[in-house]
Amino acid sequence: MHTDIYPNTNIPACIRQYGLWDEFKNPSKAEAWGLVMKEICNVGGNYGIPKIKQRAVQKAVEILGWANICQTENQEATRAHFFQIYESLVNREKQEILACETLGEA
Repeated sequence: MHTDIYPNTNIPACIRQYGLWDEFKNPSKAEAWGLVMKEICNVGGNYGIPKIKQRAVQKAVEILGWANICQTENQEATRAHFFQIYESLVNREKQEILACETLGEA
């Protein structure tokens, strides 16, 4: 087991100990979709370039395709697909951070 030299300075350990992952970095899937919808309004749909700062949200938009999101005729299906992709990306990122100590990187 890894012991901190300076208590409370091992960020991955703090995240694990206090279950702070979701509050620490990523919005919920509904909030993430709200950011995408807001960005459509801000940049003028598929003619603009989205400026989404959250990495997982940005990556989910890239995977789905900005034009596809903007031009969809079935928003419910697109939203459901976005939710699946976004959750997968967040879970993968979470696992990478939580595995950090096991790999000796923490």
